[in-house]
This record gives sequence, structure tokens and C-alpha cells, in this order.
Amino acid sequence: YRISRGTGTFKEIEQIGLECMGDIDDCCVFEVLLLACRSLRCISQQGVLDLSHLGVVSALLGDLSLPQDVNAKVLKCISEKNVHEIRRLCDENDVPSEKAARLAALVETSGDAEKVLHTLEAIYPASLDPAPLRELKALVARLRGTPYYEMLRLDFSVVNAMKYYNGFVFKGFVPGVPDSILSGGQYDNLMKKLHRASGALGFAVYLDLLERFDLPQAYDVDTVLLYDETAQPQQLLAAVEALQRDGRSVSAQRSLPEKFRCRNVLRFRNGEVTDDV
Repeated sequence: YRISRGTGTFKEIEQIGLECMGDIDDCCVFEVLLLACRSLRCISQQGVLDLSHLGVVSALLGDLSLPQDVNAKVLKCISEKNVHEIRRLCDENDVPSEKAARLAALVETSGDAEKVLHTLEAIYPASLDPAPLRELKALVARLRGTPYYEMLRLDFSVVNAMKYYNGFVFKGFVPGVPDSILSGGQYDNLMKKLHRASGALGFAVYLDLLERFDLPQAYDVDTVLLYDETAQPQQLLAAVEALQRDGRSVSAQRSLPEKFRCRNVLRFRNGEVTDDV
């Protein structure tokens, strides 16, 4: 449940996902990203994963030395890719033009991971903490050797809530749905708010959004096996188990239930299974 921005009341969100808590290391991050990619592939072969690193965003944003209220406005503009407003806020607060240009370039640069990293290396000052950029490059290199690399896009407008999240954050998209159906990242900051020293990483797939997606036909069962009052229970059970050994899910029914979805219907008669229905 989350508080709706529009009404201020709690809104139920249907989702499924995972949480990885404890001593989070590079292997954990890599595994969770792979699971996120696989989840998207299960939904659509055209799914894409937008990846960002809040350490990179925080470093360039912190380099502007803006007041806290202005900083929040600029962060909102980053999430909206509103470069014009970012430049205006920087001008109003006497941010040096080269620093404002770096942040604008970060927001404008998205897409192919190799091209984005090339641009990022050119604009990322040596005076800033190199760890976020190094972590991002290392993760991209690991993903490069997987079947999911083509799904990856770097996009630093993915910022999530920085008071909770840190490090890697990501969102997943599929054609036909105008919002991210998958969202996740590292949320060590939330664990600190809960007075826990462990790290945390996870993601969720939003099931309510999938209602807008044209998924392949779902079936209640592979095979319905129809039987009548003459069927012997032992023989019927043996027939069901034989079909299940072929890898099918089977439901034995006296008649086909209304609105019941199945791949095929068979009949059990005189101790035998036939397709004469």
C-alpha cells in the first residue's frame, strides 16, 4: 500500500517481486538485474530495462552546491528530463556554466550503454568520487556477456526516491504500456531509516499495469478429461496420471465448466482416453 499523491489516501498496488537483504555485493546486484531482465522477457521479447546509478547523479548534482529546496526542484527536473528548467534554475543560483552543462549533458544522454558511458567519462570530473562511475562500468561489462544486454539502456532520469534509494536503480518497460511495469534498485537508505545496518536490493513487477498489455492467451489447464458415471475411480486416476507424465496439467470433469480455458478436451470412456468429444 502507498499513499496516493492525488487523494492522500492509501492505494493498494498489486505487485510481485523480490527483496534481497543482507551483505549486498556485486554478485547480488548482478543476479537481481538478470532476474529483472528475465522477468521482462517473460512478458515481452521487446522489453527494455532503463538503468541508472544514483551515485553518479548525486555527485554531479552535489557539485552544484545548491540550496536544499532548489536541489529538490532540479532533481524533479532530472526525472522529467526538463533540461531547459535545469539551466534556468542553475542560472538563477549562479551555478558556473560548465557545471550546469555537465548536468544537462547527463540528463540528455540516454540509450546505448557504450555510447552513454563514453559521454559520461568525458563529462565526469576527476575531482568527484570515482566509485559510482566505476561500479556502473563494471555492471555494464558483466551484462555485456549475457543474452539480455540488448535490453539494457542507460538513463539517468531514473532517480526514484533518493531519500530511500542509493546506488543502482532501474525501470522496465514493454510495448503498449505507457508506464514502467517493473521498478527497483538498492535501498540501503531505507534500511538506515529503519535502524538496520544491512543492505537491500529488489524490484517489483506491477500486475495491475499488465492488464493493459496484450498477453498471450492464458489457460486454466492444459487438458480437460471428461468422464461420466460409468468411470471407475482407479482407472480415471491412472489415466490422469498418465497424461500428467507427458508434462500436461489435467483436470478431470463431469462436464466442461463455463468459461473454462484449456488447450484441448479429451474423453475417458470404457477405461480409455479418446479425443472423441
